[in-house]
Amino acid sequence: MNRHWICPVCEKKAGAGTFACTSCRLWCHLKCCNLLMKDVKKADKAQLVCTKCKKEPNIPVVEPPTIEPPVVEPPVIEPLVIEPPVAEPTVIEPPVAEPPTIQVPVVKPRTIEPPVVEPPIVETEI
Repeated sequence: MNRHWICPVCEKKAGAGTFACTSCRLWCHLKCCNLLMKDVKKADKAQLVCTKCKKEPNIPVVEPPTIEPPVVEPPVIEPLVIEPPVAEPTVIEPPVAEPPTIQVPVVKPRTIEPPVVEPPIVETEI
């Protein structure tokens, strides 16, 4: 929003070559008040009064509207707490003992053959 100050004497836009009246607090053209910049620089700031205020000294002071900035609360920042990772407990199971294996020798069945018995030789006479 552009704000333009209006000179209270000529009622035109106040820009370069202006001063702030200490009575009405409006920006006034130096020409409108028959002043020169060197006069403004030398003058006591409390004595800079526009032509309109000199004619009517009881003019109430006009305060420009003030816009209050919104109150912004700073964010609450919680302290950062870094916890070390919790290690899961390691359960070591004892080795499972396998039942012992018994090795039984393989025995082949033996066949017992009866002894060969030869018939007795009988001598015969011929």
